[in-house]
Formats: sequence, structure tokens, C-alpha cells
Amino acid sequence: MNQKLVILFDGSFLPYIFNKDTSRSGVFFTVYNILLELLKREDIELVVYNGGIDDGQMKKIIEIIPALREEHLFYKLENSKIKLYFLNLRLKLKKIKKECNNNWLLIPKLYIILISIIPKIIVKFFKKKLNKRENKINVCLSPTGDLAMFEAIKNYKNIQKYTILYDIIPLILPEYKKLYKEGTWFYNAIKLLNKKDYYFAISDYTKRDFIKHISNIEEGNITTTLLAASDDFYPNKDGNKIREIKNKYNIPWESKYFFSLCSLEPRKNLLFIIRNFIKFTQNNKLNDVYLILGGSSKLFSVFPKFKEEIDALENKNKIIFTGYIEDEDLSALYSGARGFVFMSTYEGFGLPLLEAMQCGTPCIASNVTSMPEVVEDNAISISPLDDDAMIKSFEDLYSNDELHKELSQKSLLQSKKFSWKKTVDIMTKEMKKNIK
Repeated sequence: MNQKLVILFDGSFLPYIFNKDTSRSGVFFTVYNILLELLKREDIELVVYNGGIDDGQMKKIIEIIPALREEHLFYKLENSKIKLYFLNLRLKLKKIKKECNNNWLLIPKLYIILISIIPKIIVKFFKKKLNKRENKINVCLSPTGDLAMFEAIKNYKNIQKYTILYDIIPLILPEYKKLYKEGTWFYNAIKLLNKKDYYFAISDYTKRDFIKHISNIEEGNITTTLLAASDDFYPNKDGNKIREIKNKYNIPWESKYFFSLCSLEPRKNLLFIIRNFIKFTQNNKLNDVYLILGGSSKLFSVFPKFKEEIDALENKNKIIFTGYIEDEDLSALYSGARGFVFMSTYEGFGLPLLEAMQCGTPCIASNVTSMPEVVEDNAISISPLDDDAMIKSFEDLYSNDELHKELSQKSLLQSKKFSWKKTVDIMTKEMKKNIK
């Protein structure tokens, strides 16, 4: 296909650039990095749907993403300044008529012509220009299944719809059932799934889950597109930088530490990690090793039982909650860790594992759902319910320098299998194939 593929991309998630808290989850980074990759493509003409984003926010977003320009943006005519201008002129004409008691002889005929005809010409010109571009759109990609964008294009029957599938946690985990109620975002997104549209699943596990639990979806229309880590993650060998970052987050600078990065959601299984880390330090009478937990601690108010259990533990001073970690500090924290621990009971992909591996950090990974697809045999993979295996994993990585070195090298090699270029290559190849 020599003609450019014209993609309408849902950019409504972009304001999350400014939210430095737990709302910037894996979904945000997926949307952001796919957009950056699409903007590089010469075979793609990208149109970004910016519904719901005000002009001030959009201006700041364009400053942060230099490749994103004003001409990429998609404006519905009824929300544009053109129509506003047209309405203002009509109101002005009515006001003049009223002031003149509808005596049209008192109004210069030329002025009447100008004020009543020219706005219509302007609207017709811009509508034609907009329609010309809109009619060129081949596909729309909704990275989040956003309803507003689907509503905006409902009259364009020629546009093929693509949605990224992350997980169906509210359908299968009891503690999340409240998110699958009529009127919720997740409920509405699931109801939009159908057999004629196309989908990208972020792992084979996610694809199987959707096929298993959602009857109104066509298996042949789902393509697996594994995610990737940003190029901002790299092995940081600068000892001074690592020491600086340790000081910033109150980590004793001469100590070893294990690192975990996730929210306090029950499925993240943090209590399992914490309990077994403390047993590991007690069994081996260790005082020089800490467990660093990155992520917002604001959720303590949402999960009060979690905080109560932490407070009841012995040796809890070996657990350090950093709070939110700045993006630019993560590579140093990953790189300085003795190991990265990720014991989730359910993930659609498990992006923090890949970020850690790209920094050359040995990983202890949960062996369920999608995570084996991320680490394969290049990490210590254990059951997220096996206490003895968790304690032994801590012991092995802490004391065995050869194992640490081997897993560090394996992490780097494994991470090279993933890139946002590969992800978007698969997406655009599938789109072009279906257009043909």
C-alpha cells in the first residue's frame, strides 16, 4: 500500500502527562509511547482526537511533545471557533434588525449581504476542508476504548475501529466487581466490544482471557502486541548518582536493597512480599538490607487494613515506602537494587518487570497470568503464594554474586526483545492488511 495510512488516535488521555501520581499507570505510558512512535512514521498520517482537552492544556502538551503539532489535531466543527464566529455574527444581525425596528431600508444592503452571506461561505469552506481530511481516515485507534471518540466518528462508516485490550480484572477478581456496574467506564467499554471491530491485546494471556470471558468478540480480530519499556530506562553505573537517589528517598546509602514498584491494590500482593522479606532478614540475622516500595502512599486511606497489618509487623523499619518516584530517578533506583520483586496475582502485561530488566536488574517474578511472557526463563519465577520460595529467592539473590551477575545479563538480553517500534510495527501491519 503506497498511500499513507491515516489514523485517528484518541489523545484524551494526554492530560495525564501532568498528573504525577498513581493515575499515571501502565495504560498512560502505553498510550503515550505508542503516540510518540506513530509520530515518527513517514507512512502514517496521524490525526489526534483531542476531545475534552481545553486549548491551554493542549498548548502545554504540544510543548512537551514537539513532534505533535497543531495540524495533527481533530476538531469537530460544532465545537470549533468557526461556528462560534458564525453564531456571533447571526446574533449581531438580529440585534441590528431589532434596533432598526425591522426596517430593512435603514440597513445598508451591502452590510446585510456581508454579515449574512460571508459566514456561510467561511463555514462551507472549513467544513469542506475538514471533511476532506476526515474522509481520508482509514482507521481509528482507541488506546483506552474511549466512548467520546467512538461517538465523534459514528457517522463515518468507512473508518475501521481498533481498541487496545488490557485486562478484564473487574470481571474475574471479586474485590474489583464494583467496577463492573452499569454506567461505569469499564462496563461501557465492555459493552462496545463486538465481532466486526479489531483489537490489540497486550499479551497472549490477555487475548485468551477476553476470548474465554467475552462471547461478543471475534478471536480472529484480536492481535497480540506486547508492550515495551521507554528508552529512558537503562543500566545506570554511576555510583554517585545512585548514592544521590538513595539519599533523596531516605535509603541508607551503604546498604543493599530489594525494590518493588506498584500500587497498594490487593492483587499486587505486597503483604506477601513484605512478610517474607522480614522472615528472610530474621532467619539470616541481617541488618544491612532493606525493602524499598515505590509508589504513592496516598492509597493507605483506601486500604486501611493494609497499613494496620504493616504497623503490626516486627522489623518494619526494614521497609521503606518512598512515595511517588520521579520518572528521572527510576533508572538509578532499578540499577542500584539487588533485585526487583514483582509478585502480582494478576497482570495484563507487567510493565515494571520489563523496565527493571532494561536496567539490567535481576528479577523475582510471579509465574502466573501474563508475567511469564515478559521474563520467560530470564528471572527467578515463583508462585505468588509460595512463602518458602519467596524467602529462598531473597536469600539466593542476596548472597549469590554469580547468580546476581547471570540474571543481570539475562535481564538485559531479554529486554532487547521488546520495543515500541516492534509494537507499532505489528499494529500498522495489521491495519494495512485489513484495509486491503
